[in-house]
Amino acid sequence: MSHPSWLTLLSALPNGAVVEKRSLRSAEQIRTGPVSPISGWHHAVVDMSDPVHGSRHIQILLDENDELIAASDFVMLFRDTNERHDPTLTDHQSFGGRFEKDGSFRGTHLGMTLANAGDPECSTVRTAQYRPPTEIEIAALRRLTDDVLNRLRR
Repeated sequence: MSHPSWLTLLSALPNGAVVEKRSLRSAEQIRTGPVSPISGWHHAVVDMSDPVHGSRHIQILLDENDELIAASDFVMLFRDTNERHDPTLTDHQSFGGRFEKDGSFRGTHLGMTLANAGDPECSTVRTAQYRPPTEIEIAALRRLTDDVLNRLRR
């Protein structure tokens, strides 16, 4: 089953992708809570989904000065569904980590396949692979991060 090109880990975003700015703290915490070391931190978030193929979530963490702290990209693809079109076999890929002030990146890549009998609360891990990031993946995450932040600042 072919899926949209944007539903590929570290791929370019479609032109219409919406970027949202979200605080790390709830409105209640902002209004009543004490000031904390992360009071001004926020996320730039992109959520996209295709009901037939899967979903993608991109999240970028910024400090109070809009300095990049961390970024991640997550994709879930439906490989098989039941008669109600509930996913019963899904592939999950995640890539993300922290961007250090010295320019280095500390992160990981996770690939996993989950199976369930139509109950998403009862999934079984079929395969899982953690590995360190490649330089190509780090560069792709950096390009994706720059694109998301440019869209946020428009």
